[in-house]
Amino acid sequence: MNSQLPTLQRWFVDNVNPVRGLKKRFLTDRVVDHNKSPVAADRTFIVTGSAEGWRFLTKGEPPRWTMRTAGQPRPQRPECGDESDWPLDFNGQPACPWKYVNLLYLLDAQTGEVSTFETDSIGGGIAVRELADQIVAMQTTEGALVAPVVALEAASFKTRYGQKLRPHFRITGWKIANEKQAALAISYGADDGELS
Repeated sequence: MNSQLPTLQRWFVDNVNPVRGLKKRFLTDRVVDHNKSPVAADRTFIVTGSAEGWRFLTKGEPPRWTMRTAGQPRPQRPECGDESDWPLDFNGQPACPWKYVNLLYLLDAQTGEVSTFETDSIGGGIAVRELADQIVAMQTTEGALVAPVVALEAASFKTRYGQKLRPHFRITGWKIANEKQAALAISYGADDGELS
């Protein structure tokens, strides 16, 4: 059984935007949607899959992507180009425009709206790994394909700059595939406990 979140393998293609639906991200102390409106605290989301890979942002252009293929190691960072063209980071220092990004595919449990939570921060990576560990534990316990139902919250973590907030995916329940759904997922190419 793998230690990654469920993946949708057909989305792992270079230079194809892996974001589905509206984008969500963590902003300072809360999760916000594409127009920076806070996500309501009472909303829950079914995590239907995940992806990760390198994203290149350039002002006025769509993002470029080099995604990790399911079951393969992390791809090497693409060439960053001339340092004089790099954007400045929060400390005013030039930073390579390729950032490693974790994506979670979310289905609003109430409305069915599809969205993608996107993070390239250390805290966001911690949150995604914690969720992956919970999924693997539940897969081991239940012996089934599972999808967590989560609330999008904040949690504190220690950094070299002191305590900061990061995203936290609080599990409020589980969707467990029945045998027919599991057989269908496997027939479409999901393996190692992945949802399709």
